Amino acid sequence: MKKYNYLQQNKIKLLYSMISKLKRYNSFTIKILSDTRVFYLFSLKIFS
Repeated sequence: MKKYNYLQQNKIKLLYSMISKLKRYNSFTIKILSDTRVFYLFSLKIFS
């Protein structure tokens, strides 16, 4: 029973770390996407 509990805790920890990584990655990609969009609009202004 103890071993099972330990495994469950590990799974939960793993899940939490994955979620936090995903969140970090997500905000990073969103930032990049918005930056490229701004850049794209900027270049449109220049070349139009």
